[in-house]
Amino acid sequence: MSGNTRPGYETLDWNTVELSSQAPAPDFNKADVWENSTESFMADFSGLSKEEFERYASACEQDGYTIERQKDSTMFRAFNEAGYNISLNYYEDEQTLYYTLNAPVQMSTLNWPSTGLGAGIPVPPSGYGRITADSQYAFNAYIGNMSLEDFDSYAQQCREAGFDHNYYKYEDVFSGEDEKGNMLSVTYNGNHVVAIDLYAAEN
Repeated sequence: MSGNTRPGYETLDWNTVELSSQAPAPDFNKADVWENSTESFMADFSGLSKEEFERYASACEQDGYTIERQKDSTMFRAFNEAGYNISLNYYEDEQTLYYTLNAPVQMSTLNWPSTGLGAGIPVPPSGYGRITADSQYAFNAYIGNMSLEDFDSYAQQCREAGFDHNYYKYEDVFSGEDEKGNMLSVTYNGNHVVAIDLYAAEN
């Protein structure tokens, strides 16, 4: 490893990473770990050169991270066939790599709610997904088997359903509020997965 390691970073044993089998073991190991679970690994790695970042990004490609790949001189993002997603962002001035590895969301056949917050938005075109929160304050869900075109169509449906206040639409993100102030965000996460986050208006 080259460069200077920032204070507070500790030596990471890659074998202690819950998702270690889903990505190549890096040559660099000075890390500040934010999360280490069976669902996600997030960490900053300090003191590595740009060449080390480039070698590791190439190793991830060779390991199968080639689906919906985005890559430039300081960034690498991709999915593998199993649905795992890796995101690497390198900052040369800091000699720091921001590293995220996420497991795919476990999904099954959905029963879309007929009452509550979730009932106030259009039913997605795919009936496959996972609802992670459903209360009077928030409704959160992941929807699988949706293409980027499906996302675009669904975002338009949400806007037409009344979420047209303070709305914003970009390539893979839609957000807006309805007349009550309920806030909706719809995001194409990649690999045919869309995240839906709806929050009740504050009284």
